[in-house]
Amino acid sequence: MSNAIQSLSVLHNNPFILAPLFSSFYDLLGGKPQSILLSYFILPIVLYPSSQRFLLNANSKSSVMTMAGKSNKRDRLYGLDERIIEYHELTNISFQYAIDMDVIRIKENLSIEVVSPWHSNALFLPDHLKAAKRLGILFRPFDVPTIYRMLGVKKI
Repeated sequence: MSNAIQSLSVLHNNPFILAPLFSSFYDLLGGKPQSILLSYFILPIVLYPSSQRFLLNANSKSSVMTMAGKSNKRDRLYGLDERIIEYHELTNISFQYAIDMDVIRIKENLSIEVVSPWHSNALFLPDHLKAAKRLGILFRPFDVPTIYRMLGVKKI
C-alpha cells in the first residue's frame, strides 16, 4: 500500500509538470534583484488549495495583505514555513529543470529572466499557471525583504 501512495506522490509532485509555474511567476514579477529567493514561495502558495483559490479569484484590488486575510481567512498562509520546508527539494529540482530547458536564466544580481515561454503541453495545470501569474502580480510592487517580512518568513 505504501508503494501506491508513494507513486501517487511522485506523480502529483512531478518537477516536469511543476517547472512551468516558475516561468509564469517570473514573467509577471519582473527583474527584481535577488528574486531567486522568491522561488521558494511559488509551490507552497500555488499548490495549497486555500491560497490557490484566493489567487484564482484575485482582482486588481488584491494584495499580499489581503492574501494574508482577516482572522477567519488566515488559513491561506497558515503553516507557510512548514510548507516551504516540505517543498524545498521539489522547488530546487523544478527550478533546475526550468534552467536546463533554457526557459529561465539567473542573472548576476540573482534576478530571474524568462528567456522563452514553455511550449504548450496537456500536462500543464491551467489553474496552477494562472495562480502563479497572479502571485507574480501580487509580489511585483515589493522588494524581496519586504515580501519575506509581510509573509512572516524568517528563513528558508
